[in-house]
Amino acid sequence: MRKLRLVLHGKGAAEPLVREAVEALRQRGHDVDVRATWEAGHAELFAREAAATHDVVVAGGGDGTINEVVRGLLSAGETPRAALGILPLGTANDLARGLGLPLEDRLAALIAAAEGPLAPLDVGMVNDQPFVNVASGGFAAEITSRTPPELKDALGGLAYSITGLLTAPQLVPHACRFNAEGQSFEMAITILAIGNGRLAGGGYAVAPEARTDDGLLDLVLVPAVPLGELPQLIGELFQASAAENEYVLYRQLKQFELHFADEFQLNLDGEPLRGRDFVVAVRPQALRLAGAQTSIAATRSPT
Repeated sequence: MRKLRLVLHGKGAAEPLVREAVEALRQRGHDVDVRATWEAGHAELFAREAAATHDVVVAGGGDGTINEVVRGLLSAGETPRAALGILPLGTANDLARGLGLPLEDRLAALIAAAEGPLAPLDVGMVNDQPFVNVASGGFAAEITSRTPPELKDALGGLAYSITGLLTAPQLVPHACRFNAEGQSFEMAITILAIGNGRLAGGGYAVAPEARTDDGLLDLVLVPAVPLGELPQLIGELFQASAAENEYVLYRQLKQFELHFADEFQLNLDGEPLRGRDFVVAVRPQALRLAGAQTSIAATRSPT
């Protein structure tokens, strides 16, 4: 039997179905202790405390809570004993969705963490800050930062689409220089995404070829285009990895650099990071993921 620590986002701690699932898991013989977060940094602290003493630390929340738990696990050493588990309680749950983990059944998600197999999990790093799903910038980051929490609570992933429609007229390109593998070029970009996982923004396959265990990050750069070319650009966004795309650039890389003329915001699993210069790299198999028997298949399946 595995020893688990469940790190719950504060809102999830009051959910009756979560309490019932934890009790049911204990009745199956598992040792589970629960910590609830009330402010930023708590999830990281609780994960770091348990990294060397527990078998699995379960992030109970959305992608932001998962990111904090990952920070805690990584800060405990190069190879923490504890694996990462996921109890999806967020708005979009893009990482869990992309991995094929249970989304609605609280007990099934905890059983997957407590009894499912362990699989390697890559971690992306931007200026030494981690992300496990997607780092986004430009229009994508604007959507995330401008979507009100009340709208997300009411509408779920649809809230991002509504905010996107309202934000589109304010779209401003950002001058960027890209360096990787001895190549360098400049472009004005409107959307940037770096995928360790496939999905973002409520289930959209922003990085359709991404896998969480292949030792690569999938970079998607979308340039500014004339108004008349928008229909073609939109079509390319729905097949971002297609080799014949004229505008959307898609690369799979171990490391690269992005340099902006002005300050730019990247959201790492929704957590903001601002600057002009970003060094991006992957840490292959930095963690293990509990209950990930469908992870590789899920990352290749249609959205």
